[in-house]
Amino acid sequence: MPFKNLKNIVAKNTLIELDIANLQITIKEPDKVSKLKEVIVDGLNSSSCGIKFQKTKKQSNQFLNGHNKEGINMGCDSILFLRHNNRTLIIFMELKSEKLKPKDYEKQLVSSWCFVKYLEKLLHEFYKDTILENVEYKYVLFYKGFIPKSVMRPGSLTNHSVERMRNYPDRDLIKIPLGQETGNYKHINSII
Repeated sequence: MPFKNLKNIVAKNTLIELDIANLQITIKEPDKVSKLKEVIVDGLNSSSCGIKFQKTKKQSNQFLNGHNKEGINMGCDSILFLRHNNRTLIIFMELKSEKLKPKDYEKQLVSSWCFVKYLEKLLHEFYKDTILENVEYKYVLFYKGFIPKSVMRPGSLTNHSVERMRNYPDRDLIKIPLGQETGNYKHINSII
């Protein structure tokens, strides 16, 4: 289990259960008025794990001010950790409704990256575990949006765009439109 020590560090109520039978996880948006409530990522391997931020607070650290204007202590909806082709991938995922503003999601994604760097240090110092070192990071925004019929065919992996983050131009953002409120399946290969 490559992420055993990571699972030992994070609070149990923040772990996203991997559906072992289907090798998938479900990412949920806790906001009750959201038009995009869940995404199911499938095609994972049995060592994959995910964490979510608390439903009541999207703070990544209780010691930091969660209301500062820079958004330093905001977190994305979930972080997926997986091994793929002998490398570690960390995927930061955020679910948004129709009105997309970079200031509303970029800070959440980057703040979550900072949190993972903190976890990396904890793993290294206390466990001598390097599983979160030398990894590839992906930033994904799932949003409720129009999907052209040309990309709605089964098995299509092309219904996303990749662009530079506006406020963090050294990072790419994968934007994936989804057509339903719930029951949205995305295969991991369409993300990585």
